[in-house]
Amino acid sequence: MRGLLFLEDVFEACVGYTLQERSEKQEVEIKAEILVDVERSAMSDALLDTVDLDSVRKIIEDSLRKKYKLIERLAVKLLEDILRMDERVESVAIEVKKLNTHTGIKVERRK
Repeated sequence: MRGLLFLEDVFEACVGYTLQERSEKQEVEIKAEILVDVERSAMSDALLDTVDLDSVRKIIEDSLRKKYKLIERLAVKLLEDILRMDERVESVAIEVKKLNTHTGIKVERRK
């Protein structure tokens, strides 16, 4: 049985093409959707049997320490890192929205 785990939150990031945009943190909404097999975790009720969303949050927070010119680069970086984090991850979709400009992107990839 497959399940779609997700994490959605507002973070601060330095992202934008101009130096001014990258010099100040701005709010971005990030949503990560992770397709995994949930059969084992649904039966065991054990965190070890699923993808830990706290680990996903840490990947996002670590990635946001860098500055990005394009939200496309940020989204793909998050997607690649989450795909590699756990062998149980089958696919990932990442959505990044810049709240001050109401612009965003959604990228998806399967293993």
